[in-house]
Amino acid sequence: MTSIPNSTLLEFERRLTAEWLPVYCDDPARNYNVCGFKNGLGSLAHQDAADFTYCLDTGLVGDIGGGRYRAARSMATEVLFWEGSKQVLPRPITLWLEPIITIAALGRLHRDYGWPGPQLGLQSADWAFDLVAYINADSAEMAVACEVKKSSRELMHMIRYLHSFAAEPSIVGTCAKGPALNAARKWAALAAARPPLFWAVGPAAESTLFCVTYDDVGPRAFKPLSLERLQFTRWQKL
Repeated sequence: MTSIPNSTLLEFERRLTAEWLPVYCDDPARNYNVCGFKNGLGSLAHQDAADFTYCLDTGLVGDIGGGRYRAARSMATEVLFWEGSKQVLPRPITLWLEPIITIAALGRLHRDYGWPGPQLGLQSADWAFDLVAYINADSAEMAVACEVKKSSRELMHMIRYLHSFAAEPSIVGTCAKGPALNAARKWAALAAARPPLFWAVGPAAESTLFCVTYDDVGPRAFKPLSLERLQFTRWQKL
């Protein structure tokens, strides 16, 4: 991984306030006051700021209007801000970390692992996965399904739940709320789509790649792999 200069977050914040926030707020569907923006960059990592900016500057992900972002194979748009109560004026707006991390991860798939832009999309058709790499530009078949979490703790919990579900699928249906239910939905989506690779991504480029094996029920093993197996030229050799 390349060294990220300390100025990266300062440049990100400059562009956020000068470019991305005004476009979002000035959209006719919103008409928000930019003064409602709170909390700055929060816990945004240098690496995610740099990789997000790379994605936008290279055109891998573009603003299709009003601060709504899409990649070539996106099934939905992403926005960069979380909106608070309508009852408060100006309406509170904060930076939403997960879309930033997701777009940054898409940038790394292209730049570091060689995936062509036309095969990458934000959000799967069922909204189960934050980022998808398809086997080719025209296919709906997933090669890599990616789920993003905004903290290392959330990432760890999701991975633990997925291992538990693989060992005992009958407990999936007992999950009623919170992180367990979220992970159960990922397990069910993997069972439906059966991608060979599942990439769990957190902040600051933290991630674990898994080779997933399936039976008639669903995912039954998540085998950790070197991130080098994400290389576009290698994934088919699993």
